[in-house]
Amino acid sequence: MSAQEEATLMRKIPAYIDLNRTMMLMQSNNESGNYLDALNKTTSLGDVEISKWFHIKPNQLTKYKRNKSELPEYMRENSIYILSLFKHGKKVFGTTNKFMQWLKTENFYFDKKAPIELLSTSSGKMIVDNSLTAMEYGDNV
Repeated sequence: MSAQEEATLMRKIPAYIDLNRTMMLMQSNNESGNYLDALNKTTSLGDVEISKWFHIKPNQLTKYKRNKSELPEYMRENSIYILSLFKHGKKVFGTTNKFMQWLKTENFYFDKKAPIELLSTSSGKMIVDNSLTAMEYGDNV
């Protein structure tokens, strides 16, 4: 995916997890293969880490990316959620690197788990996104 295509895709992604906008985005276009490329570029993580969020094996994720085939609906939805979460995190922390550092650090508010460990479930993504919103408004999360 070119830088221009990535920028166009990321403009469509909500700046926080928004269920309505996610559903509209899923129904309005088919950026399936590009979501996975954007995840790799945005998160700077490899297929091993990202595949955990989808409960699939890394080689399965690689096949989806290579074939640019239609992603299952749950993978499209989760891709949009995670991309939204990273946009929100960058807004709160100023850079993706600072957000990643926070994501990977054990946190008292997440039962001494790193927030990144919660990203394999929809409710976990929502909890992390809600924590980012709380930080925007001055809460110490």
